Amino acid sequence: MHQSPVLALLLPILLTASLATGARAGRLDLPVGTPGSSARAPYYRGDVLELRLSPAAARAALPRGAGPTRALRTGRLGVPAIDAILPAIGGLSFEPEFRGETPPVPGDGPDFTAFQLLHLAPGADLEAALDRLRALPDVASADPIAVLPVSALPNDSLAFATIWLFKDQPVRTDIRAPEAWQVTTGDTSIVVAIIDTGVLPYHPDLGGRGGERGQMWVNWAERNGVPGVDDDGNGFVDDDAGWDFVVSPVGVRPEAGEDAQDADNDPNDFAGHGTAVAGIVGAIPGNGIGLAGVVPRVRLMPLRMGWLESGGVRPSGVVDMSYAAAAIRYATRMGASVLNCSWQSLNQGGLDAAVTAATRAGVVLVNAAGNGGTTNTYLGTREDVIAVAATDSTDTVWPSSVRGPWVDLSADGVRMASTMLETVSPDSLGMRKPAYRAPMSGTSFAAPQVAGAVALLQARRGELGQDPLTPAGALLRLRETADDISALNPGLSGYGTGRLDLYRALTDPPRSLAVRARAATVGLRS
Repeated sequence: MHQSPVLALLLPILLTASLATGARAGRLDLPVGTPGSSARAPYYRGDVLELRLSPAAARAALPRGAGPTRALRTGRLGVPAIDAILPAIGGLSFEPEFRGETPPVPGDGPDFTAFQLLHLAPGADLEAALDRLRALPDVASADPIAVLPVSALPNDSLAFATIWLFKDQPVRTDIRAPEAWQVTTGDTSIVVAIIDTGVLPYHPDLGGRGGERGQMWVNWAERNGVPGVDDDGNGFVDDDAGWDFVVSPVGVRPEAGEDAQDADNDPNDFAGHGTAVAGIVGAIPGNGIGLAGVVPRVRLMPLRMGWLESGGVRPSGVVDMSYAAAAIRYATRMGASVLNCSWQSLNQGGLDAAVTAATRAGVVLVNAAGNGGTTNTYLGTREDVIAVAATDSTDTVWPSSVRGPWVDLSADGVRMASTMLETVSPDSLGMRKPAYRAPMSGTSFAAPQVAGAVALLQARRGELGQDPLTPAGALLRLRETADDISALNPGLSGYGTGRLDLYRALTDPPRSLAVRARAATVGLRS
């Protein structure tokens, strides 16, 4: 059954933490739902709880028959201390939580036969039952069973507009973000560098509210260091929140109010382009405002190497390749995992060297393919950079997207919504008031979805104890799991292997393994 796409995030970090620890603290941190009650998810079931027996109790429990009879309920467990308190706590019957399990060899993983579901009588006090059971030596753990919302988007005010994350229709043309977030919500140790016109650090959907840090990266060596001193010795003084590389070039004509005079430690945005890109990567989910980014948990490193020219319209800007090279090198040295580069580029020595060093260090670069027929696509044409074209919400390739044999895959880049800034007064802060903007179109907004996908892939690899994907590995993974959209674009080429599918990228078996498995099967049959 489809649910409204404005439901709460399935796996918010705080809720996950409370389910993991708060439920064991003796007080229930969610309401209790019982048959016929009006409780809505998230809640704990009031008619059943989960019991994990100690190893000795698991072996002492009454044996069950073979096959399906192992799953039958029984009124007694066969552990005297537990059976004795059943009348007092309203216990009715037990059934195995995992069917068909047998005790493992010692040291060979968890004992799934130790998990039992205890059904409770109507009106039973769930909290009291948990307390009584937890006090018994035969009980390793006793926990309530949570019912959470089905796959859905966060409760952000613009969730209805983020159809690239979730589009409620029979044939999905979105990146399946809600399903992907069930696999992983990211990792704050993964840093995505937004190499752009800067990022508005106090936007509440990026930096949080009330003095929070939100999703913004912090260089703690400088934040906790001595003002005016290069505490970490990286050549940048007080770079506690990224860096602004822009120094007014000869002949530059910045827009009134734009900062194009001095390189400094304030990579604030005036053009709006970098702020919009940052929102698509990692806007804070579930905070009731704005939108959710592709990565619920991440750190965004703002590196300003572009500015708004006189007469420019937000979100736009121009970039200097030397600043771009310096920003890429900074991001590499400071530990960024992913670099989003939503701008045109030309092959210059410093930029080439910075990109090569970055990819050799394992940093993944994602580049927007370009708009309107531009030929300034150096980054995208490199084999070690992921190049992204744009589609619309129906999986039709956007006519204004640059295409070519070097494009790796596509993502929605048409009529996008994201974080933005607006001018409400002539002072510095008044010219940079947090806001939102829609619609916006361009490959600039397709690329950050892919950058977010790489961040989630690397986070998942870490959760599984695996090494991070190399740049080539990340590129191949996204290409092999993209959704085929050729039927919707007959006769068209140059948009890569298809449209980004975040869930498939996280869950599909590697194609190489599948090919080997098929070959082995054919060999056995021949």
